[in-house]
Amino acid sequence: MGFPPVDYNGEKQTGFSYMQATQVNGERMSSNRAYLHPIRGRKNLVLSMNSLATKVIIDKDIKTATGIEFIKNNKKIQVKAKKEVILSAGAIASPQLLMVSGIGPADHLKNFKIDILADLPVGENMMDHVAYGGLYFVVNTTDGIVVPEYLLPTNPSLQQFLTKRTGEFTTAGGIEGLGYVNVDDPRADNLVPTIELMFGSVSFLADYLIHVPFGVTEKLFSQFYAPDLYKHTWIIWPLLMKPKSRGKILLKSSDMKVQPRLLGNYFDDPEDVRVSIKGIRMAIEVSKTQAMQKYGSKLVERLVPGCESHKYDTDDYWECALKTITITLWHHSGTCKMGKKNDKTAVVDTRLKILGFNNLRVVDASIMPEIVTAHINVPTIAIGEKGADIIKADHGYSS
Repeated sequence: MGFPPVDYNGEKQTGFSYMQATQVNGERMSSNRAYLHPIRGRKNLVLSMNSLATKVIIDKDIKTATGIEFIKNNKKIQVKAKKEVILSAGAIASPQLLMVSGIGPADHLKNFKIDILADLPVGENMMDHVAYGGLYFVVNTTDGIVVPEYLLPTNPSLQQFLTKRTGEFTTAGGIEGLGYVNVDDPRADNLVPTIELMFGSVSFLADYLIHVPFGVTEKLFSQFYAPDLYKHTWIIWPLLMKPKSRGKILLKSSDMKVQPRLLGNYFDDPEDVRVSIKGIRMAIEVSKTQAMQKYGSKLVERLVPGCESHKYDTDDYWECALKTITITLWHHSGTCKMGKKNDKTAVVDTRLKILGFNNLRVVDASIMPEIVTAHINVPTIAIGEKGADIIKADHGYSS
C-alpha cells in the first residue's frame, strides 16, 4: 500500500510497524512487576492485598481527606492519612469511589441519598478506543494461530519460547503489527492519525473461549463466527483513535461492592461512524495486497446478524455492523478530567488535586482531558511518573 515502516512512538506516527510492548525476556512486564517488586521490602511501603476501598473519609468543613475506608476479609477497616489520599483505581473505579464519597454530579448523588460534598462532573467525559470486531480473513496456509494446535507440547514455537524466550509466543496477545493513518489523508505524515489498524494472527475463531472476554454473546458467536471455528484466520481491528462521542460512569448503588453502570455511547457522534467506516474499507484493502495474497487471504463476507436488511458493503451496512460487533480495548479514560479551575468540565486541577480539596488527588488514566492517539498503557504509567514528581515537589522533595 506504499506506507513506510515507522517507529510509531517516535516523531511521526503515520505508517506501519511491529507491535511494541512493555516486555522483558519475551514476557509482558506489568507496572506491578516493574515498580512494586523491586521495592517491596521497604519498611515505609505497606500493601493490603484482596482489599476493596469503599469510601474516602473527608472532613467536609475544611475540605480535607483524612483517610480511606476499605474492606478486607469481610472486615471494615479505616486508615488515617498523615498528608494525602491519592486515588489510582482507574477510570472506572476512581470516579465510583469519589461519587460514593460525596464528590460528583449533585443530581445523580441525590438519587442514592449520598451527602454531597462537591458538585463536580465526576464520571463524565468517558473515552475509549473501540473497533469493529467482525473483520476476519481466512488463509490457505497454516500461519494463523489455532489455540489447540498452538499449545501442543510438540509445537517448536512453544519449545523456542520456553527455552529461549523468543519467537511467536512473545507477541502481545497475538497482535503482531499496527498501522496508524488519518483516513481523510492517509499519506499525510503531519496529521494526527484517526484510525489504528491492529493486525492479529489470532482471532475469535482460534479457540471457542477467546470471544468471551470481549462480550460477544453465544448467539452472535454461533451465528457469525462459529462456521469458521478452528480455521486458520487473521484479523484487522480498525480502532477509532480520536472519538468525539463521550460516555459516562454512573452509580447503581452507594455501595462500592456493586459495579457501576458504564454508558459507552460508542459511535454516538456521526463523525465516529464515518471515520470508522473508512477504517473498515482501508483494512479490507490491506487484505487484497500482494503480501497478504501470498497466504490466500480472503475476507469472510458473512452478513452480521441484525444487519441483513442492508446491502452488503454499503455505508448503512457497515454502520449497523460496527454498532452490532463493537470491540473495546479497555482504554477507558477521562472520567476525572484534568483542567483549569474555571473549567466546568474538570474534576482535578493541573496538580491532580480534586477541585476545592486540599489533599485529595487522582493519578490514573481518568485524568486525561483527551484520549491519546496510542494504547494507554505507557501514557498511564507516564501519568504515574509525573504525578509522583508533582507530589514530591508539592511536599518539598527534589525529583
